[in-house]
Amino acid sequence: NNKDEIINSSAPFLSRKVWNHIGLEINLSEQLISFYSDGIIFVKYHFSDVPQINDIIISFGNNSLQPFTIEQLRILKPKNEALKIIEDARYISSSLKDAEPVLQLNFDTLNELTNPKNIQSLKHHGIKFVNSNAPIFSRAPELNINITSAYMQLDWISPDANNAALFIVEKSSEEKGFIEIGTITATSENSNVYSYIDAADMKNKILYYRIKQINKDGSVVYSSQVKVGVGSIDQFKLNQNYPNPFNPLTSIELDLFEDSEIEIIIYNIEGQELAVLQKGFLTKGIHKFAFDAGNLPSGVYLYKVSSPVFSQTKKMLLTK
Repeated sequence: NNKDEIINSSAPFLSRKVWNHIGLEINLSEQLISFYSDGIIFVKYHFSDVPQINDIIISFGNNSLQPFTIEQLRILKPKNEALKIIEDARYISSSLKDAEPVLQLNFDTLNELTNPKNIQSLKHHGIKFVNSNAPIFSRAPELNINITSAYMQLDWISPDANNAALFIVEKSSEEKGFIEIGTITATSENSNVYSYIDAADMKNKILYYRIKQINKDGSVVYSSQVKVGVGSIDQFKLNQNYPNPFNPLTSIELDLFEDSEIEIIIYNIEGQELAVLQKGFLTKGIHKFAFDAGNLPSGVYLYKVSSPVFSQTKKMLLTK
């Protein structure tokens, strides 16, 4: 059509014997076709007629004497911008956050080509199956850690559950290498959450955890390392009571950095418990607690704030 036009173009350099990720984005609403090479647009093509999705035909051919190999072919319905989807190309499975898979061909068996799903037709000839060495990777586990005074709870999911065979939990203390502390067999469910409990280690101020995922083909990927501070952890900021000195009312302000169980107790200078201002769960943020010392004599008193992993004590002066 003479109304069709190439908006911009820059010829990509494609070396022989090198794997490349080629992407094709068809935007029907803007009437644009964009071609990507390894995540970079090299051609944008504007078409005048708006076709229906069923009218689009994509074909791959090779007229040269040099053979080429297709490691994987995906057709995706985007939920997000195309560039994020193109960046997914180096992974075995696409991220469902950015696109809905319509068709994925791994070219492992002829059955994939003769029984396609969710596509009108698939014609092929002259295809040769080869053992691939393409640099397409399994996604790494996503690790989170919950800290208590008695243990560390490691929770993770595997975005590539179909390829995972085994998870190895590894731990490292300061300036030391990782050691294996546990193993869990993988399932085939992407939504499955795995957990591992490690007893609290107060010998080291800093600990590192990671998950080693061993895939069915023997390949290995690691989660990101998660750094955990143990020992004395500043979980909140305890301000000086105000006013101080006071008679007989004062206020104690606590800035809590994360949700936690909190206990606030008033003591005399001999350590006898006089009052409990708080005992239970608090959400993160600033909290104020009033204390009435109307029935107490003048003197120095203590207020102690405790969480499961941290505590702090301050003095206050009652003058009558």
